[in-house]
Amino acid sequence: MSRFLRWLSRYAISVCFVAAAVLATGAIRFNGAPSYVLLLVAVFAAAWYSGVIPALAAALFAIGLSHKVFPQPDGAEPIRVVLFLAASIAVTVWAYREKRLTSKLAESNRRFRLLMDNVVDYAIIVTDAAGNILDFNSGAERILGFDLADRGRSLEMIFPSEERNAFKEEIETARTSSEAIDERWHVRKDQSRFWGFGIVTALRDPSGVHEGYVKILRDLTRMKKAEEERERLFYELEKANGILEQMMAALAHDIRAPLTTILGWIALRRSGAVDEPAQVDHAFDVIERSAHKQLQLMEGLLELSKVKAGAQEPDFKTCNLTEIIYGALETIRPGAAKKQLQLEVFEDEPRMITGNAVWLMQVFTNILQNAVKFTPAGGTIRVTCSEHPDWFRTEIADSGIGIPSGLINEIFVPFKRGDTRVPGAGLGLAIVRELVQRHGGNVYARSEGPGKGSTFVVDLPIRATATGKIA
Repeated sequence: MSRFLRWLSRYAISVCFVAAAVLATGAIRFNGAPSYVLLLVAVFAAAWYSGVIPALAAALFAIGLSHKVFPQPDGAEPIRVVLFLAASIAVTVWAYREKRLTSKLAESNRRFRLLMDNVVDYAIIVTDAAGNILDFNSGAERILGFDLADRGRSLEMIFPSEERNAFKEEIETARTSSEAIDERWHVRKDQSRFWGFGIVTALRDPSGVHEGYVKILRDLTRMKKAEEERERLFYELEKANGILEQMMAALAHDIRAPLTTILGWIALRRSGAVDEPAQVDHAFDVIERSAHKQLQLMEGLLELSKVKAGAQEPDFKTCNLTEIIYGALETIRPGAAKKQLQLEVFEDEPRMITGNAVWLMQVFTNILQNAVKFTPAGGTIRVTCSEHPDWFRTEIADSGIGIPSGLINEIFVPFKRGDTRVPGAGLGLAIVRELVQRHGGNVYARSEGPGKGSTFVVDLPIRATATGKIA
């Protein structure tokens, strides 16, 4: 529609309002004169729908038309005209102001609803003075699971049952201090929990009368979990650094001791203090044992580093776990016989498993060698193997020196040894743990304390994959 037609329509509407009022006012007369009430209503309607100028034009048109339709012979007609014109101006101004206020209010409500409907990352909840929910936005629907049935319920519903007093404290703080800030666990409608940061603000009218509250809440669960994960990783890093420092100290000691021995005997030989053939032979024996000890340490470190770095390919194949364990037993049998240890072994039945036979042989050989090493002469070593739906459990129990309770969880850490008087690099069990974990299994130890023996438990999945998971 063109601008001229819009302008013309505004005046046409005003004229129609006045014409309708004039036709209707003929039936309403006061003291023989026409009533101007309907005409004022027509002017108000013209001002509301068409504007100020069309409304004033409608007032003049009403005066002229009513004078023609309802001529008044008495001299009171001019007074009525003046009063009607003054009343029309007042009605026009009133209608114009009311329309502007109504338009602003409608626009404000529209913007508020637009805000409530489009803010989805924040839950905005409006309550009355008692904390009962009056309205909420789409963010509250998404974060808290609210629906229309929740209007009228207490906002206390979003607080965990053990922290309901926190809700009362929060709204009381907002009422007295105008605002309350909290960061705590909240509950959704389905009772699932989330970590939320919220601000509660008291709502007051211009005179200061308290009418309710508005709570703005944001779900920070991901940030909370990320913070907890950072703290956990930081703790693990500190713990790993402490272990590394202990490992370096132990490694330095284990390297220094044989080197000191070797250099000491060499110095004695060169100084001439050791020149007898028997003394020289003894010196060479000590030097050789020290060199072998260093070589054993270096080989253990290289083996552990290869396993941790994944330098060795898993090459998992179907193999007989029973044969592997029996093979490891044959390896340690001479040492066990020398100490007159009694070996109790489970029945020789095939137990097929998917894994790396070389790695598994190393696992059980290391554990059995430890059992022989730490079991006094005449003791017992018992090996059992049980089958479960998806895994095998092998237990190697000895009647040896046992493990202190404070060390039971650390013996699989490199260079951790239960008894430093017994020879060894302290790397065997660390390698065992890495190899078992590469199979997707688990290894741990049990002991009732020093002198009461120990039991090593190895759980291996029947069908392991190279990623260390059950197929």
